[in-house]
Amino acid sequence: MRWIFNRPLKSTIMRLFIPMILVFVPITGTVSYILASQQLKINAETSLNDTLSQTRDFMNDRLTAVLAEMAVLDGSTELRSLFYRANRSDFSMTPQDYLTVGRNIDKVYANLYSIIDSILVYYRNGAISMYRRDSLHTDFSYDMSPYPGYSGGNTAQMRWLIPASNRLENDGGNTASLYKWIAGGDGKPDGMLLLQLKEQFFLEMLSTPKISASGYMLLASPDGTVSAKAASAGDARVDDEALRSMLMAQTEASGKLEMTSRTGMRIVVLYETIAINNWRLAVVYPQAEIYEKVNYIKYVNLVVTAAVVIAVALLARVLAKLIARPVTRLTRQVNSIEEGHLDVQIIESDNYEIGILSKGIKDMMERIKHLLSQVEYEQEQKRISEFAALQAQIHPHFLYNTLYSIKQLCELGETAEASRMISALSHYFRISISRGDELIPVETELEHIRQYLTIQQMRYGDSIRYEMDVAPEMLSVPIVKLTLQPLVENAIYHGIKKVRRPGFIHISGRMEGELCRIRIEDNGFGMDQRQLDRLNLALAAGEEPQEEPPVGFGVRNVHRRLQLHYGSSFGLAYDSTEGQGTTVTVTFPLSGGKE
Repeated sequence: MRWIFNRPLKSTIMRLFIPMILVFVPITGTVSYILASQQLKINAETSLNDTLSQTRDFMNDRLTAVLAEMAVLDGSTELRSLFYRANRSDFSMTPQDYLTVGRNIDKVYANLYSIIDSILVYYRNGAISMYRRDSLHTDFSYDMSPYPGYSGGNTAQMRWLIPASNRLENDGGNTASLYKWIAGGDGKPDGMLLLQLKEQFFLEMLSTPKISASGYMLLASPDGTVSAKAASAGDARVDDEALRSMLMAQTEASGKLEMTSRTGMRIVVLYETIAINNWRLAVVYPQAEIYEKVNYIKYVNLVVTAAVVIAVALLARVLAKLIARPVTRLTRQVNSIEEGHLDVQIIESDNYEIGILSKGIKDMMERIKHLLSQVEYEQEQKRISEFAALQAQIHPHFLYNTLYSIKQLCELGETAEASRMISALSHYFRISISRGDELIPVETELEHIRQYLTIQQMRYGDSIRYEMDVAPEMLSVPIVKLTLQPLVENAIYHGIKKVRRPGFIHISGRMEGELCRIRIEDNGFGMDQRQLDRLNLALAAGEEPQEEPPVGFGVRNVHRRLQLHYGSSFGLAYDSTEGQGTTVTVTFPLSGGKE
């Protein structure tokens, strides 16, 4: 867990809360969707079952009323007496008989006007014949043979009459009929009471409930089916005859079936039984459509989940920012202090804990500044003293060598040359003193070397030559005095004097951006790679090499003085090839460095 907490506070909060949000919110949304979808499926089927039951009950009530009216018509004493008299050979309808039949028919027609399409009273091949639809007709001839039970029986039955030619008036429609046979003298059907129901009555009941986009209701009987075709879509249609056979074959009064539509859709059929005649009322619908709301809930849930994740993530980011801002600000201030920016202004936070920390750091900074001022003063005094000591050490070192040369000249009787060397030495020391300044222009430092080389040429004659090629813009740049002379001296004593060929020293200087580089090259003895690496390593570490090559006290002294004045990134760097010569590069900044 350290990889989580070993980060900024804001990042830690985001890394902790965002994964939790990304995990728990989708899980919660998924669980909610599963529960909601299951409940919606149950509710959808329950709603369809309720619709089916209500339609069944309403249709059963209306058909029961039709059956009751048939019973009233069948039980009419007037009609029974008329049927009895019609069995006589001399029977003929009187005006009173027509009024009797018409009165009984009109009464039933008036009571069931919204359901009844037509009524027929027919007996003895038309001896008694009266038909009522929108008007009253007498002497109506009708063929009863297509009706089931014609060969015998007197029970009232409900049947679908298909095809339409079985209707009293062949107008191309379908209807349902309730009929009762009237037995003749031989006990066989010799007439009938017929009530035909309006097709529109069934269509309105079947089309009123809203099932689904392609769903519909269907009414099935042993003879045929009727459905609200206008409300159904073609893709959900099934084979009505196959469905009728399945429904009539069911032993349960209600249930659920599954089929495949003509286009291959999965179709669900819920059915109920109408008690009055055992017809089956069914709801037919594609399962995919009834679950559309479930899919809608799924998409809504995905959108809401995504919105919640984004909103909570943004909120977490805002909270993390509010919590982490003072900590981050304080951390940046501490980092700036750690980088050495002690002048950072510590802003005290309104937050209680952060405020205490800010105040503590602010007080601590004040104390550190005070202590650092003391340490800096002491170190600067120490640096000045050390620099002065190092610089003072150069004078005796060079003075010893030069005086030794003058002594030799005097011993040889070269008094004029000794005088010139003393004059050059005095000029050399005048430049060295430089009124006590640590820094002198490069031009003055080069003049200092000329005086030194003048002395050396007097000592060694034509065996030493030199050349100076320093960029004019560098001549006014300040440099720590007595920097180049020990390096030239080192080139002579440890390079040129070890070879038998004439010695040559080339001094060049160039500016590279904010840096100044002066190179002193000689054609002396040089060093192998191992000696060169040890020398550069010793200079970089600020230590004296323990083995050869003997670079001399002057080289180490110059390097330490440059670093004391300019910093550890400046100083000397050597490059050498054994038998060919050595190059030392002095690097110092364009600015004068420390005051």
